[in-house]
Amino acid sequence: MHNLPALRLCLTFLLSLFLLAQQVVAGPLEAFPVQTAAPTKQLQKRGVLEDLYGTVSAANKVNTGTAKSWELYPYKGDEAAVYAPSEFYGCTLVVVVNGHGVVIGHFAQEKPGDVKCMEDDASVRSMITKLEDAEALVDVDNQAGTRAWIIYSDDTTTSSPGYKAIFENLNGADRLNITSGDITPIPYRRGNGGGTSDKLVVQWKPDSSGATLTVYIRSDTAAFTGTYDC
Repeated sequence: MHNLPALRLCLTFLLSLFLLAQQVVAGPLEAFPVQTAAPTKQLQKRGVLEDLYGTVSAANKVNTGTAKSWELYPYKGDEAAVYAPSEFYGCTLVVVVNGHGVVIGHFAQEKPGDVKCMEDDASVRSMITKLEDAEALVDVDNQAGTRAWIIYSDDTTTSSPGYKAIFENLNGADRLNITSGDITPIPYRRGNGGGTSDKLVVQWKPDSSGATLTVYIRSDTAAFTGTYDC
């Protein structure tokens, strides 16, 4: 009778082992789900063109249907600046630069009634008038080192009335008189844009020895870089 407590403890232990064995035979214990961290989304790094475009002020941006110009040296002095048209998806762009000034024109692809602006006489006259008004405000005519670009969508060609009129405005002896070799046509496919495909910027960046003028057109690779003693 003195060993009764010990006997009860032993029976309890054996019963626990029996129940545990039955559970193992019935199947493994359900494992707790392991939580794994969600994959980190890679952020797409922006290039130099998109970064510069994000710094353009409203005063230095050219909206569709307008042309603007800005004086650089000696008026800008040591003040850095970035100029650009608003994003473009089929428009025609005109850019003229040298160490004295910048001209940017931004003209629509079409107007109401499905009229193609580069084929329409009234639209072409309006483009040229706006360009001439902007060009008259800066010293970009007949200057050595002046460069120009005509950026146009696949909706037009170099034989269109609009392209010919713009080229004559840039190249004509009684106009800006830029040599034909310094006028670069850049065709592009119209569409929804995004990234660098719908952007261009002109960057004026003074330093201790002068200034650097850089043009980026639909690419992070510079289309032109000029250095000037200021």
